[in-house]
Amino acid sequence: MAKVIKKESALKQDFLRQKQKVKRAALTACIFILLAILGNILMRFELAYYVGLVLIFISALGFIGCCAYASLKQNLIASLKQGVDGEDITADILKEGLDDSYTVFQNSVITFEGKKSELDLIVVGKNGVFVVEAKNRNGRIVGSYTKEKWVQHKVGAKGGEYSADFYSPVKQVATHVFRLAGFLRQNSAPAFINGIVFFASEDTQLEISGSPEKVPVLQGAKNLIRYIKKNDNSLPADISARICELLKK
Repeated sequence: MAKVIKKESALKQDFLRQKQKVKRAALTACIFILLAILGNILMRFELAYYVGLVLIFISALGFIGCCAYASLKQNLIASLKQGVDGEDITADILKEGLDDSYTVFQNSVITFEGKKSELDLIVVGKNGVFVVEAKNRNGRIVGSYTKEKWVQHKVGAKGGEYSADFYSPVKQVATHVFRLAGFLRQNSAPAFINGIVFFASEDTQLEISGSPEKVPVLQGAKNLIRYIKKNDNSLPADISARICELLKK
């Protein structure tokens, strides 16, 4: 079983922030309900009738606004949770599928040439270093190894179909590979970096055209583990130890 060293991800932090915003919106909606009740009471008194009426009007608008805001945020929260789950699912696959000669770093942040990258997963083993970009998008994914935009075609909960563009994870991984290689080289731990895009959901339909070249797009736990194990780029023990030391910081 591989060792997993996990750090808090920016994705999860954003997920928690958005949940907190929804909680605040719900609390504010409750306050508007109380104000509406107060307004209803005031309307029973002739001198305070119009004050009560205004309170009820403002409360109604505020309550509707809070509900609309929370509804919009729920869609974002669901998307963020899907991403967080994808990272955790992939980390578990690596932990269970690799032996204790491998170390998996989850949500590592590295800086190279003044630019930061947060890498979903970095696997360090005797046969190489691997950057794994975890995706948890469902539906039908259409893309090309050479194009910057991919498309997700999905059927919603109510049966409606929609499509959305997203940045190519192959291009994303290529950037991560470049920065990690540079970061390690600068810190006296040069190593060849293997890039992988992994779709965690078994239900996703992948339609990726072109040749994978340096960054394969994989699906299925067995395929991910098999690809890592069959790699024949040997990594010297001292370099492996130095890389792990750097990534633990």
